[in-house]
Amino acid sequence: MSNQSEHRRRDLGVRAGGALLAAALALLGACAPASPASAPTGAAPGQAAPAARGTLRLAVAGMDTNTYSVIYIADKEGYFQEQGLTLDVKEANPPVATQALIAGQFDLAHAASPGIAAALKGAPLKMIFVIAEPSPYWIIGKKDLKTWTDLKGKTIGVSSTTGTQVLDTSRVLALHGVNAQADGVNYVVPGGPGDEQKVAALRAGSIDAGVFASTGAVVATDDGFSLLGDMHAINTYDYTLWANNPTMTNKADLVRAFVTGTLKGLKIFKHDNAKAVEYVTQQLDGNRHWGEKVVELSAPWFTEDGLPTDAGLREAIRYKEEASGEPSTAGPDQWSALDFVRQANDELTRTGWKP
Repeated sequence: MSNQSEHRRRDLGVRAGGALLAAALALLGACAPASPASAPTGAAPGQAAPAARGTLRLAVAGMDTNTYSVIYIADKEGYFQEQGLTLDVKEANPPVATQALIAGQFDLAHAASPGIAAALKGAPLKMIFVIAEPSPYWIIGKKDLKTWTDLKGKTIGVSSTTGTQVLDTSRVLALHGVNAQADGVNYVVPGGPGDEQKVAALRAGSIDAGVFASTGAVVATDDGFSLLGDMHAINTYDYTLWANNPTMTNKADLVRAFVTGTLKGLKIFKHDNAKAVEYVTQQLDGNRHWGEKVVELSAPWFTEDGLPTDAGLREAIRYKEEASGEPSTAGPDQWSALDFVRQANDELTRTGWKP
């Protein structure tokens, strides 16, 4: 648990909005740790390193998460460097990352649900890559809880009670016969938004279950807590990558390089288990058990090609409109730029590239 706590302490954990944004951006510039991706790993074996074409600034929710794994793999394989791209990576939670992306503090971001919410209101940003469509969480509870219906009347730890996570969790509970409101489900933030606080709360007995992602789910299940199920039945697009409009216009070649490299990293994550486990183990400070479990838990529900489905997009938009209480003012053609990933898929097919 100490490794995970150290990782989580690096997460700025600042909520978006108002005066907090300026402070968060200052912190990002002043004290965010250097990313493993910020130093080029070199060209492919036998090739001379290309002249650097430029740098993109990328915000990710955490460098110890499965969201970042496909980018980490691409970097370590040299896919960005061989195209002359350098990544400058910082950590920022999705609400802050979204606002900073809009403000031009980043070129790219893992913006998650806040990205879609902002885009639906006409914000100048575009979705460029879909790592996964489904909600990325697992529900893990006390050892005596065995089924979804055991959650009736129980307290569930979440990262925020003001975002969409509560709504999403309630939707999933309803699919399994639990009406969160009528059945007395109580949502709390147990001391902080991170998974380590939820694990601590489970151990202390102050919550009955929690909503976990990535390594948090591994730690909780390793502790013997019950994996009641996942939230993959609903499409929330929490694992998506976004660019702001100026970057799309002024750095299109770099965005293309990023998308192509990330697509290759995604395909390794899904289809080359041995290589994926080795890289994710490196990503997680050498913890091979975590590397194996993160790949095992995540690879099946990540996309094959970095693209959304029409049905998935419609569902995600409907959910966001319900959450905001108002219809969107922009359609997917206005807030997505998926030609980059389509072209990348065509290139990999044409060249016969395989992971």
